[in-house]
Amino acid sequence: MTKDELYTWYQDERDKISQETFAEGKIKACDSSEQKYKVLYGKNIDFTIQCNKEWGQFILNTILNIQHSYADSQFHEIVNNLPFHDSHWNWVSKYCCLNAEKYDWFYILSDDSVQAACITYHPKKSLFDGNNIFYIEYIAVAPWNRKSKFIVRKFHGLGSLLIKNVCCYYYDICHYRLGFSLSAVPQARGFYEGIGMTPFPEYDKDQLLFYEMSQENTELFLGGIK
Repeated sequence: MTKDELYTWYQDERDKISQETFAEGKIKACDSSEQKYKVLYGKNIDFTIQCNKEWGQFILNTILNIQHSYADSQFHEIVNNLPFHDSHWNWVSKYCCLNAEKYDWFYILSDDSVQAACITYHPKKSLFDGNNIFYIEYIAVAPWNRKSKFIVRKFHGLGSLLIKNVCCYYYDICHYRLGFSLSAVPQARGFYEGIGMTPFPEYDKDQLLFYEMSQENTELFLGGIK
């Protein structure tokens, strides 16, 4: 693709943006300040590029800062334990590939930046009862919102906040019963089991762990939202 072709494609994608604010409110930042946020539904090429550019630059800067501060013998171990297991994800590539109607995109926007993003597939049959639920293909919070002593964290809890709002979307708009499934890296086992998801090891694939949230546990997870 030439530079002119790429520019034309980008402008075409910008013209296609049809996004709605599904939810909004205030969230407490880690510095105790309150920030406004929005949960946006719909693909957005600008926000997707931001996930690649800003998130990738933050990860690179974090690694470079560690490299300048630690000996090589410590550096590799530290970097291997950073919460950047998804650093190889190319969000623009996913934007181009996951464009059928069965895929939905959600973003949390705050402080003029994408703070979290999620791509879902639907409908997906529940392993519990065969009813329609949704499946989380990809979900991530911005790297500056992750727990590590090497990161000055801006927000916490955005992963849960985004999942809760996505649950509400499929319940309110698509009229699916409450519940969802996903495949997770082993490092995320504690989080997903902690929010009440049930493992189905017979559906694990390529070192990814398969989980589903039952209707009852989804209702508990949503708490005051529903």
